[in-house]
Amino acid sequence: MSSCCHETLPKMKQVCPSCGDVCLSVPLKTVIHQVQYPENQHLESDAYALCSNHACHVGYFSATHVLKKEKLRFFQAGEESMLCYCFDISRAAYLSAVKCGESAKVKGFVVAQTKKAACACDIRNPSGRCCLTEFKNMEKSYEQTSNHHT
Repeated sequence: MSSCCHETLPKMKQVCPSCGDVCLSVPLKTVIHQVQYPENQHLESDAYALCSNHACHVGYFSATHVLKKEKLRFFQAGEESMLCYCFDISRAAYLSAVKCGESAKVKGFVVAQTKKAACACDIRNPSGRCCLTEFKNMEKSYEQTSNHHT
């Protein structure tokens, strides 16, 4: 697997100064790539975290710095939620593939590219983490939901 999906990032937790959610740390390398110019030119070497609360205006934050979502590459008002940032796969597209029985093909492509070190989760994914576990989580969630409806 590529280094971005093979290494495990320390999961330090910080509390968002705006919404109060507990958020996971993000490598500075990720923050630098996600923050738009000119703000990315002024980042401090600090311990940043990502607020993933969609209702919150805060994107990344540290003890001394807050970066609003509108200053980040991944945030676009009304943008659908992404599952895989490296290969532009939205949650809605993958859920559609799950419902049609095509999920193995989509996930297989991502796994194959990851094995070839063709992913860039450490800079493309705002969390800096690999998305492969998110595919499994979505599948489990869909299975649980569909089992409740049968």
